[in-house]
Amino acid sequence: MEAYQYDRLGYYDKSYRELYNKCFEEVFEGTPIEILVQQFQQDLNIAEQKIDANNKKRVIPYISLKPSLVLNSISS
Repeated sequence: MEAYQYDRLGYYDKSYRELYNKCFEEVFEGTPIEILVQQFQQDLNIAEQKIDANNKKRVIPYISLKPSLVLNSISS
């Protein structure tokens, strides 16, 4: 069965609450997965900051692949 995932790229709380009735951190607390996801989120935030800084110089802002606007997936 296909379904849309409307959660933000790199942030998995909604999916894990639906599947496990726990937040992502509770499921993977203290594991290498938690560290990898935190690094990925940090990288996404840095990319977003760079896009925002560059958009201040643009006449038309670039938002197509702004990390906060990219969905985790379109189907599950």
